[in-house]
Amino acid sequence: MSRTELLDAYKHNPVLAGETWDTWRTSLEMNNDEETQIIYLRSIIQFLEEYGYTTDSLYDEFIENNAKNGMSKKRIPTKVRQFEQKIISSGLSTQSAKQLEKAFSSFFKSLAESFDMFDLSLEVKNLGGQDKASIQDIKAFMDATDNPRNLAMLSVAKDTGLRSGDICLIDWIDVKPVLDDPSLEFHSWEIQQEKRSAKIPANPCFGRDAIYYLNKYYRWIYQENERRKKANVERLEKNKTRKHKDKLPQLDLIPNGWDDPIFICLVNRHNTEVGIRLNSGSISAEIAKVRNRAGLSGEKISMHSMRKFFHTNMQSAGVSDEWLYKMEGRKFMGSGEAYSRPDYKQLKEIYLKSYYRISLDSANIEAIRERQQLEVDSIRDDVNEQVETNKTLLERIEFLENFIQKSQKQLQESSSNENILFPNSVPTLGYEDEKQIQYLHPDKGIYTIKKKGEEKSYVSDTPEGRRYAQFLKEKGYPEPEIIKKEEKKPEPDLDAILADPELKRKLLLKLLAENDK
Repeated sequence: MSRTELLDAYKHNPVLAGETWDTWRTSLEMNNDEETQIIYLRSIIQFLEEYGYTTDSLYDEFIENNAKNGMSKKRIPTKVRQFEQKIISSGLSTQSAKQLEKAFSSFFKSLAESFDMFDLSLEVKNLGGQDKASIQDIKAFMDATDNPRNLAMLSVAKDTGLRSGDICLIDWIDVKPVLDDPSLEFHSWEIQQEKRSAKIPANPCFGRDAIYYLNKYYRWIYQENERRKKANVERLEKNKTRKHKDKLPQLDLIPNGWDDPIFICLVNRHNTEVGIRLNSGSISAEIAKVRNRAGLSGEKISMHSMRKFFHTNMQSAGVSDEWLYKMEGRKFMGSGEAYSRPDYKQLKEIYLKSYYRISLDSANIEAIRERQQLEVDSIRDDVNEQVETNKTLLERIEFLENFIQKSQKQLQESSSNENILFPNSVPTLGYEDEKQIQYLHPDKGIYTIKKKGEEKSYVSDTPEGRRYAQFLKEKGYPEPEIIKKEEKKPEPDLDAILADPELKRKLLLKLLAENDK
């Protein structure tokens, strides 16, 4: 059955039905090639048949569950996780299981866009696997070893994002330009992935870190060669006079020159010999030794975690998936591959522009940034605390300012109001106790004063007071007495009194009289 016939058969499966299928079908055909459509349809049809859904009933249950609280929301995601585990248990890879999540994402996204709804999404917990390494993890690993080969191996993995099997395929001839000119900041070439059935070429790129450690490894391996040759000559001389001959070491680590593999066995083991190309398992074993010495976990440092580190950090720098897949030797599952065809110059430009994200220098930069961030946070906390303190003070100041303004306004109104009977008017009436005054209408200057059971009304000498007095008179009430505000007498001028002999004499007589009393 051809690919087109298989796709057509999937599209006519009875579990794909109703408005939800029509909506998803339009989006699926518009945004994906035939191969991707087949993968998505196969994954979701298997799931629907396993649990007895159709696309419509799946959508209805998903919406209904999301309207509820508790475990109902997790019902469909739980089934997805169970089905993914079943796929993995059958011998397929985690990537194959993850195709189901991509199919669900495509399905719900098309419905959300078409039905003008919230962004539907299916939250499925991680199935496990290795984490992305951080630049600090990589730095800790490299500080834990002084083996030039291992340092070069990890820096190549970090800078290229290649699979460990592809790193094994690199020969000295592939990196000759960076050995001839160590000042290069970039190097790229094409490598044919022999173990991939699709024969997808990779275009790995080297940055400063990989170039530096490759040059260091290159110098070390030639020095090691010379050392072994000299040791071999010495052993040959000794063996001439010895009964028990010493075993001769491997004479040449790179017997064929530029055509030899870069990453080789450096010592003889039970199943390997010096100079033999490392395989993927050997690389993983070497990495594990150093990783354990550095106290790092396998989830943090492995060849595959380097691949995730490369891809994630390059993505964060703005490099598209199509271009990253070109560097890594991966097939892009989508229509973008047919249109995005970067050449060597474009790869070099985007790689150099984004390299700061994966450079070992960024570990130092990150440490400085973290320290600066702590300082900024501390300053921000102090400022916030001071702001809160100032806010409280400002509120108190504002309250006092408002109170003062209000008091000043009342005082101004009071001082300008002639209707108020001032305390210095009380003695004029013969009453010494100010509390005897009861204010009936202080705004009109009308008062009633009581003394020894007597009650008499007084009004101030104002238009309001006089009108009120006239009103009482017309009604037959006793006419109130009009009180004029007593003007304050000026203070006597003591200097003037002392300067006048007559006034001075009277003052002395008055003081003597008061003293006699």
